[in-house]
Amino acid sequence: MGKHVEACEREWHAGRFYKLRAVYSEHERYGSQLDIHQIRVVKETDREDGFDEAQLVESSRHDLSQLFTELRTLTAQHVADEPLRNLVLAVLDRHAPALMRLPATRDRAYPYRGTEHRYDLVAS
Repeated sequence: MGKHVEACEREWHAGRFYKLRAVYSEHERYGSQLDIHQIRVVKETDREDGFDEAQLVESSRHDLSQLFTELRTLTAQHVADEPLRNLVLAVLDRHAPALMRLPATRDRAYPYRGTEHRYDLVAS
């Protein structure tokens, strides 16, 4: 067995990020190959070297902060009842990080964070 198999079974967990020192190659018969020389769990200090887990998750092509601002603006302009408008804005503000991370739109769900189409934010 490979030297990493035992550690993999004991220590590796789905949803974690790992830093690899490896060589990628294409084998004519077996396809993609990854020869791992070193592997470890990502540390907080890896952020100083540019690690950002958001780069590893497919996202909308639109700026999420801008989309969220647009959603707040639409709410402020189109929810006529002031107490309801204030409630919706408070809920949006309280849950902004999760809303910008969740993979959904008004009409359909996408398997990546943020919304894909700007028109999805416009009320019908």
